[in-house]
Amino acid sequence: MCCRVKQTPPLPLARPLNIRSVAWRVRWALLSCVILSGLSGCGGGGVRADEQRAVASCAEAMSAHPEAHFLSAEGGGRSEREAIAAAKAELASVISAQLSSELTVSTQQRGEGAEHQEMSQEVRVSSRFAHAELIKPLSECVRCSESSCEARVVLSRDEVAARMIEALGPDVERLTSALKQLSASAPLTDFTPAWYSAQGAHQRLLPALNQLEVIGRLPPQLININREMSQVRALRAARLQRVALWFAPLKVLSPEGQLLTRAELEPLKRALSERLSAAAEQVGARVWSEGRCPSQGEGVEVISLAPRGVLSCGLGLVGPQCRLELSVAVGVCTPPHVEPQALSAATWSDLKLAGVHTHDEAQALTRLTTTLTHQALTTHLARALSPVVPF
Repeated sequence: MCCRVKQTPPLPLARPLNIRSVAWRVRWALLSCVILSGLSGCGGGGVRADEQRAVASCAEAMSAHPEAHFLSAEGGGRSEREAIAAAKAELASVISAQLSSELTVSTQQRGEGAEHQEMSQEVRVSSRFAHAELIKPLSECVRCSESSCEARVVLSRDEVAARMIEALGPDVERLTSALKQLSASAPLTDFTPAWYSAQGAHQRLLPALNQLEVIGRLPPQLININREMSQVRALRAARLQRVALWFAPLKVLSPEGQLLTRAELEPLKRALSERLSAAAEQVGARVWSEGRCPSQGEGVEVISLAPRGVLSCGLGLVGPQCRLELSVAVGVCTPPHVEPQALSAATWSDLKLAGVHTHDEAQALTRLTTTLTHQALTTHLARALSPVVPF
């Protein structure tokens, strides 16, 4: 009758236990059974007293590191150093890791034409766990045979949690401060920067929050962060539904800054208005067409955009050519303001709008108009609105 091996309860995992980990646990259990066989009568001719003491010493070391206060893992390798490194990698991967495995099959020709295949598997562990230096090997639990070694390492839950929580302090403060400004009644000019701040802080905190949950030491003040962010996302989505864009007519200036009012500019103005409306749809905003700021009870938050273009026409190498450099002034239109409140301005000169004709300047202007597309305007519109609208 063989002895029974008492197994440690499974660790809390951030991912499914891999086959490599199970294999080392089985080998460890079999090795312990062989060592203990002399005491339990499960076969074997007697075990040296120093091996018995080693097993007892490891058991005593493990009892001094209970699961309630320590995470532990096992690993193996060809040497004691490799075994400890593998155990550390295993424990780090339990908390947070990405594993990759490479299987190599080699065929060797042996005598009398027989072929022999050998397989080797290399597992690479790249962990995002930033406190691997706190993982300590248990020297009492290192076991080596002629060809391999096994080792066990431990990590104090309290020690690593304290180190992680301290590092999270600045982002927790940023998130807490931003959440206070994210209300349904806050002006967009306050809401949007607070949203970006909260979103950035939460994204940086999230990996550590997940690790603290695996470790079992997520502090009460951080438990509700994900729930609060879900509420803020819902509020942001509701506010985006209320946002509308109001496009003022294009004002075309000469390079000297004089307002141009030629009749041939009307197609250009209409084309830009149509393309901007299509671009607004692409960025997920509706167009406000009332021509005024909304009243208090309409439940609409209107952002005004006043496009301006500097038009220069002249004789090029091929013939007459016209170039248009666009810019836009962004404002917010809310009562009691009659005129939009100016916020920012953006130059869209990198659109490189130009039209060329061999002999007719009016046709060059027409060709310039056709170069306006809502796809080209969408990216620029989203960038101009990003400081004001919480996309």
